[in-house]
Amino acid sequence: LAVGELCNQVGPLPTEADPINPGEANDEMAMRFDHLALRLQVALLEEGAIPEGLRLQVIDLAHYLEAKASIPNVKQQLHFIQQVQSDEWWQNVTIPMLEELRRKLRLLIQFIDKEKREVVYTTFADELGEVEQKNVVAIMGAGTGLAQYRKKVEAYIKAHEDHLTIQRIKRNIPVTALDLEQLDEMLFKASGMKNRAEYDQTIHPEKPLGVFIRELVGLDRHAAKEAFAEFLDATQMNSSQIQFINTLIDYFTQNGVMTMAQQSLAQPPFSDIHSDSLFGLFDEAQVKTLSEKIRWINRNAEAVNDEMPMLKAAEPKPKSYGQ
Repeated sequence: LAVGELCNQVGPLPTEADPINPGEANDEMAMRFDHLALRLQVALLEEGAIPEGLRLQVIDLAHYLEAKASIPNVKQQLHFIQQVQSDEWWQNVTIPMLEELRRKLRLLIQFIDKEKREVVYTTFADELGEVEQKNVVAIMGAGTGLAQYRKKVEAYIKAHEDHLTIQRIKRNIPVTALDLEQLDEMLFKASGMKNRAEYDQTIHPEKPLGVFIRELVGLDRHAAKEAFAEFLDATQMNSSQIQFINTLIDYFTQNGVMTMAQQSLAQPPFSDIHSDSLFGLFDEAQVKTLSEKIRWINRNAEAVNDEMPMLKAAEPKPKSYGQ
């Protein structure tokens, strides 16, 4: 029985001789995360619950890690990192789950920007005031809770890419204000939020709904190719010009829309092809045509404006949602 307890209970606990990447076991940030995970485990064993402050620390770290998904090691654990940020993961959390958390994330913490984990020391003297009862969970979890609502909406959109309006946005087909209004109402209900004003300020406050969706689902590659097909066919292109257009197609496929800063095409990856970007590859008329194409693709993620000329695009076929 004693041997069994040692194997099943003591064996899985944190140890300096970590079997995963033992050569990096003593990394400072990894050991700090070990300590955080240990505090979570001890609290769960002794109190039967996770302190909200510790839980939010882990969620914040996972949030910063998700932003580093371009790093292969982080990308490998991206699904787990997203799970850890959900309330559902914490509802029935167990010691083995916390140990899995420690092992999977300990060596990834080093990739978080230093300014995100900077320690600030103060020498202020405490001032005591009147005692007032506060709901600590509500105070500490408010910002994180709103972030979780946004993640619910994002997950709903990705799970319902076959919705007609989402398909039209993805396939570069103009949508109407009514289309977006009806879709937004669906997303409000899917978010689980009770206050519509809070939803509007939380989910996509700085961009139109169509742009928010296009950034999530990207632009269909066939639609992106079709958008630039006429331009490519208009004249014979050299290899650098074709590479530039293909880079544009790749960008829209991955990002969905192009920001105002990127529309100048003076930044990587476009400036990698020619130091003067499109101005070094195309004549003035071609530059104007390309700029119009880019603005048109962006506009199709928003509601139709009758004053703007629309280029033709094929309607999506029913029940066909392939790339």
